[in-house]
Amino acid sequence: MLTDLDSTYARFASQTGSDGRAAVYPQSGWRVKAGSDGRAVAFPTSGWTYSTGSDGRLVAYPQTGWRVKAGSDGRAVAYPASGWTYSEGRDGRAVAYPQTGWYVRTGSDGRAVAYPASGWTYSEGRDGRAVAYPQTGWYVRTGSDGRAVAYPASGWTYSEGRDGRAVAYPQTGWYVRTGSDGRAAAYPQSSWSFTSGSDGRAVPYPTASAIPLSLLFLDVDDMELAMAAESALTPEQFDNYLLMRYLQQGD
Repeated sequence: MLTDLDSTYARFASQTGSDGRAAVYPQSGWRVKAGSDGRAVAFPTSGWTYSTGSDGRLVAYPQTGWRVKAGSDGRAVAYPASGWTYSEGRDGRAVAYPQTGWYVRTGSDGRAVAYPASGWTYSEGRDGRAVAYPQTGWYVRTGSDGRAVAYPASGWTYSEGRDGRAVAYPQTGWYVRTGSDGRAAAYPQSSWSFTSGSDGRAVPYPTASAIPLSLLFLDVDDMELAMAAESALTPEQFDNYLLMRYLQQGD
C-alpha cells in the first residue's frame, strides 16, 4: 500500500473546490480544475488534459495514448488506449484494467473491483464493498461503518475515524488525524501535515520541498492498478500519475 516516487516536488499548495473538498498539489508545474460537481482536481500542466463525466466529475490524463470512458452512473475513467479495457459494476461505475491477467469481481453493493488474476483474492465488508489483496501475508479488518480494509500482516496496524471508516498504516513513523467530518487520514510523522476544506476532510500533504515521497494508498488494488499503467507512461509521467491517483483517492 506504500509506493515510493523517484521524482521530487516543490512545496505543495491547496485549493478548495465549491464542494468543500481541499485539493493539494505541487506549486510548480501543476494546475487545478473543477468539474461541474465542484470537486477540484490537480494534475500536471504540461502534456496532460482532462474530460468531465456526465456526473460532473473531472478526470485528468496524458494527452496522448489514453482514452476516456464513462460508466452508466456518469463517472468517467481514463486508461491507456493500448492493452487496457473496462467493465461496469451493477452500480454503473466503470473500472479500467489491463486486458490480460486481471479479474473483475463485483461486491454485493454493486461496485466492481479489478485485481491481478494470479496470487490475489478478495473479500467483502459488511457494507457489501469488495476489497482485493494478495492471498498471503495480508489481514482484512472491517470498520464499524462496514467498510473492509486490507493491509500487510507484518508491521502494519489500523485505526478508525469517528465515522467508523478504518484506515491502515505502518506501525511506526506515522500519524493518524481525524478531520471534523469524522474521517481518519494517516501520513508520515516527518515533513508532512494536513489541511482541510469546508467539508472537514483531513487531506495530508508534504510540508517540505524536494523530499522523497512515500505515498499511502488506501486500497492496495487501486495502487496495483496505478502501477500497471507504468508501461504506458514516461518515468516522469508515471510519478505524476501515481501522485495524482494518490491525491484523488478516498472518494
